Amino acid sequence: MRKLTRRMFSYLAVFIVFLLTACTQETPLELYKYTKVTGTNDFTYPGNMVSADLTIDGILDEEEWFLESTFTTYYAADNRIMVKIYWGDKGITVGWVANDPYISASTNYNDEIFVINSDNVEFFIDTLNNGGPKCQEDDYQFNINPEGYAMLQVGGLAWGSWSGVVDYAVYVKGTINDDSDIDEYWSVELFLPYETFGFTKDSTIGIAFGARNKMTHERYSDWRGWSLVPDPQIIDTYIPLTKDGIQIGQVEGYESNSGTFEITDEKIVSKRNNSIAIKRGASLTTGTISVDMVPNSNTDNGIVFNVDAPDNSFFWEDNVRYYFFFINMHGDAHLGKVANGWKDLGISKLPNYNPLNKYNLKVVLSNNTIYCYVDDVLYITYKDDEYINASKLGLRAGGLNVEYTNFTYSNDVPDDISGEVQGYHVASGIFKQQNGAIISVSGSALAVKEISTFTSGTFSAHVKAKTASDNGIIFGLTNNGLSSYWEVGVSYYFFFVSRDGTAYLGKVSNGWSELHNVPISDYSINNTYKLTVEWDGTTINCYVDDELYFTYTDSNPLTGNRYGIRAGTPEVEFTNITIG
Repeated sequence: MRKLTRRMFSYLAVFIVFLLTACTQETPLELYKYTKVTGTNDFTYPGNMVSADLTIDGILDEEEWFLESTFTTYYAADNRIMVKIYWGDKGITVGWVANDPYISASTNYNDEIFVINSDNVEFFIDTLNNGGPKCQEDDYQFNINPEGYAMLQVGGLAWGSWSGVVDYAVYVKGTINDDSDIDEYWSVELFLPYETFGFTKDSTIGIAFGARNKMTHERYSDWRGWSLVPDPQIIDTYIPLTKDGIQIGQVEGYESNSGTFEITDEKIVSKRNNSIAIKRGASLTTGTISVDMVPNSNTDNGIVFNVDAPDNSFFWEDNVRYYFFFINMHGDAHLGKVANGWKDLGISKLPNYNPLNKYNLKVVLSNNTIYCYVDDVLYITYKDDEYINASKLGLRAGGLNVEYTNFTYSNDVPDDISGEVQGYHVASGIFKQQNGAIISVSGSALAVKEISTFTSGTFSAHVKAKTASDNGIIFGLTNNGLSSYWEVGVSYYFFFVSRDGTAYLGKVSNGWSELHNVPISDYSINNTYKLTVEWDGTTINCYVDDELYFTYTDSNPLTGNRYGIRAGTPEVEFTNITIG
């Protein structure tokens, strides 16, 4: 084990040293380095009268660290890092304990880019708690690595180097840059005097944390932020903190887990970006959730459900599991899942979207299947093979001033959500059969013909949509044993009438790729179009109304043999589905 310490002096002192030595032939590099005598805990250099409240040695062993009033939280992957903040009489002291089996660092100087490319912890402070989309002159960033080197920055038009009176020390339980053994942890204490930063023990400040972890000495770095603040470069997302703890705005009947909500004119309104509030006492595993919402900006806003998180916890997307149903920043109905990352489950375009309008979002949960409605129109249906069996629910706002009213939940499940179509397996969304047609009831709907296969020949269907969207036929499908899917975990070709009125051939295989598209002559949303593909396993001829629009030869062809139909929005009609 070893202890490393550095003291941050004024850049003015360094500049004076430079003036005194500039005329010599050689200037020792050590003259430019910040130094601190190991075990010296006060600021003892001339002109500095501030001393720290605690012993700054990098070891969080003082009784103050264990007081109930000392702020404590965890962040980074698997809560790898514990951080504490103690409000003393002379300043705040920030302490970290970073569990790390391979402690790595590679720099010999402060204020060098290598500091942030080593293992390091980050602390961001908005001393006036005045937010802003970018850093300002009252915002500071501190990066400290295991070797005791640091990069200190102050805001402005952008982050820039800063010098001022702070004190810090690092303690390492392990070996640095030695991957042959397993390290335990490294820890940091950072003292920030009130006098240096212009706030007091009674102030409210904005805070954020981050960390960079090199997997081993030779391998790449992985950056992780505090889950409450997805991007610490956006000061608006910082969390208010006082000596009494985090000041997240609470709304009666809700538990604020991130950001801030307030009651305004009987509406629940988000007052910070990236806000989540869970309904207290609410529990639902089967039934219906509904809320009226006015987004007021092009951001991701809606509801969360099946939330799996401890009571009274703070979270955004790390160390938590839940589903979300949004109207996203692009004006789409958007179903997704947070569980060891973000996963899109279904996206469907809303017609004539306006963020200033009021929308009703509704989710129905039944038999591990999620049905998502906007203004009583079913846009997305998804059955999750890895369903989250949890029951908490609430609100999530990506932007400011998102308004919520009439948030309700019940055990009621509508009778008309089965979506079965004779002769087809519905892999996504809902279809119905009516007067010889198969009609999409939801957006993001996909149905695959059962038993029958298609490996070569022709496949055609008549398609009519009531709104501009991507609708047509799919073929060459391999589902890899999945029963529910849209574009993840499967591969297929699709031939659409696109939302832009083009004949569009594409491919789903580890993502979406466009193969070719040609505008349709005299396109009208009111027309019915016959789509036909002629396929020999490699070359695809694409026809609209029996006219050949283009030919495409795939150098890496798909080999699946299932086929079906796909609708981007509700009320798309498919008729005369044939293969030959």
